[in-house]
Amino acid sequence: MNANTTDKGVSQSSAKKRPNRTPLHSRDILTVRNKNPEKEYRWVNDVDDRLYRFTQAGWDFVTDKGLTVGDPTVNADKELGSVTVKSFGTTRSYLMCIDKEFYQEDQQAKAESINETERAMYEQLNSRNDGRYGRAGRDRSDT
Repeated sequence: MNANTTDKGVSQSSAKKRPNRTPLHSRDILTVRNKNPEKEYRWVNDVDDRLYRFTQAGWDFVTDKGLTVGDPTVNADKELGSVTVKSFGTTRSYLMCIDKEFYQEDQQAKAESINETERAMYEQLNSRNDGRYGRAGRDRSDT
């Protein structure tokens, strides 16, 4: 082995030209690279009225040609028109994005709704005490 070869006998210059190898167990087909940091991204399945609901909530289809989606694969999906799409069997998933500001507002509203639901559940438990503490006991009247 000389200074210009690796321990496997491959020249260092040809090893640098090869694309990085991705092991089979770690294929990453959904990660989006080169995203706009001011946007929040997610994949939305084309099931029922989900795409319509997302567009009504302010989400846009991603059409940015500068994005890299996942690792390269033999059966890589092509863009459908100008929209980024991935197919999984018979289901198509579309990459959508929304401004981070709107995303944070939606997340805050969701958290408030969850907190209200939990508060109502705690009130119903344990005789209107906060429901976090209770008493364990055994009724011995039937023994």
